[in-house]
Amino acid sequence: MSKIVFVNLDVGSAIEQSGNQFIKIIKELNREITVFTQQTCERMFFQYLLDEKPDTLIINGNYPRIINPAYYYKLLNKELKLIFISRVFTDFMFIKDTSNIHYYYYNQRLKEFCEYCDYVFIVNSCGMRKRQFYETKMIDCCGTNNIDHFRITKDWDERKKKFLLFGSLNPHKLHHEFVDKLDIKVDAYGNIDNQPNWFREKFEKSNINYLGFLEYNEIPKMLNEYKYFLLPHNGSEPLNNSIIQAILCGCIPIVLDDYYTDINGDYWLKWCQDYYFGCDTVDEYLNKVNKLNNKDIDNGEKISHNNRFNFVREFGNPIKKICDVI
Repeated sequence: MSKIVFVNLDVGSAIEQSGNQFIKIIKELNREITVFTQQTCERMFFQYLLDEKPDTLIINGNYPRIINPAYYYKLLNKELKLIFISRVFTDFMFIKDTSNIHYYYYNQRLKEFCEYCDYVFIVNSCGMRKRQFYETKMIDCCGTNNIDHFRITKDWDERKKKFLLFGSLNPHKLHHEFVDKLDIKVDAYGNIDNQPNWFREKFEKSNINYLGFLEYNEIPKMLNEYKYFLLPHNGSEPLNNSIIQAILCGCIPIVLDDYYTDINGDYWLKWCQDYYFGCDTVDEYLNKVNKLNNKDIDNGEKISHNNRFNFVREFGNPIKKICDVI
């Protein structure tokens, strides 16, 4: 049996969680793998490859300190099966700015690396935009949240709690005006420690009731306690993992969907169409929250339990394709 190394760095984010889902399914297919998690330098990872001599190398995440040694190791070992899992569809779907020479050469290296891959998975893409290269070897996955894990376990009408913030608690996800103007109490789970001081000060003085950080396995149970997931978004994002998890668990998102602030436009929101409430301004958003605080929507149960929704309907089969080459 071939020796498989799966690189899934311990970065503690949706990227690592996504890799864990790949690992879980590969193991369920009775494939033995060695998981490499250490965040290290290029030299040390290259030495690791020389020592381990894998027959198949699967890399989750676009990290130069991993990509570059893997690229050179492939040059030394032509028979190596190489699989790349990327979360950044913009690396493949946009024409890049070449004015920055360093960024230009980085992109060229990524392109050359992909030439040597057997498969390239893009886990935040439904194939909605034309890729610039390697069309034949790219496989689209609409997120990697396991629907056996993220699912509805409590009816919407039985949920006692209303408003929830969770995920990345930063200026990118929480508009500063929302934090300043929020006049009702809402619960929040996530990591606030590494955010800018100015934002943390606003956060701590706000009406947000911070309840700490939840482990991945605890998230579905928590989501099933709430009726509404608040996402007062304020930035550029190719994929919002939290909104997928909320919808799968029947927690209805309320989104600040000002497309002008996001270079990706309405890309990820198009996936969620009909499953969230959208507001164009912070004031409109807060007005919506206040109204729902006084009276729930009449069709909440129907929206929450809409069985047509399935981000991961194509997830299992693409991952199983890995086993065709290992």
